[in-house]
Amino acid sequence: GPRAHERPWGCLERAEPARGTSDATRRARRAHRLAAWPAAELREDLRLVHLSRALEDRELASHDARFRVNPPLRSRATRMALIEALLAGAIDAVATDHAPHPPWRKDLPLELAAPGMLGLVEAFPASWTAVWEQLARRGEVSASWPDDSGALAGPAARALVRLLEALSVRPRQILGRSRDLDVGHQADLVVVDPAGRTLGGGGGVYRSANSPWEGRELLGAVRWVVRAGAVVVEEGVRVPA
Repeated sequence: GPRAHERPWGCLERAEPARGTSDATRRARRAHRLAAWPAAELREDLRLVHLSRALEDRELASHDARFRVNPPLRSRATRMALIEALLAGAIDAVATDHAPHPPWRKDLPLELAAPGMLGLVEAFPASWTAVWEQLARRGEVSASWPDDSGALAGPAARALVRLLEALSVRPRQILGRSRDLDVGHQADLVVVDPAGRTLGGGGGVYRSANSPWEGRELLGAVRWVVRAGAVVVEEGVRVPA
């Protein structure tokens, strides 16, 4: 079989629903206990499309090729278990491979279309929407979305920190690209508004049209992006190069 560094433990290809704590969660926790293994080989990762709101295997009944992805979309039970694993700290990273495809590769019968979805613009809001709705199911937050990010506290604030760690801090550490944000250093940072709104589809940024979130409102918005000291997104709008 593949070596550990080629297929991370608990990767979505192997995750299955289970009663209580998911198999994926148990595998991740076991991997984290095996300190004798090289650290880079023991990672639990999660693909955005398997976490996010309204992206479940039932979408395939529409035969819309935007929902064809490999590994395929999972059931609601699996998605709920993966969100719980993320909140429990058993998931190191949430990522999207952001697979744009031209129309001639997607405008085909489902079984013939190329697998893959867009998701870079929606990475934070789609993930945060999924997490918020899970907290609402637990009864820890209101089912209504927040209007003021300053009012976030308790379970919502802790869940937001956990998600941001999985989206940014831990991936940088795993890749060995982590550096402190300090005076005199070039800044790489993203400013998000957890009470903002994002309309899926990329807002004209994408060159392809295979976003599964097209036209769907999501909770949370990216306001600013600074790359190597230069502002590339300002108040949610891309700054021309």
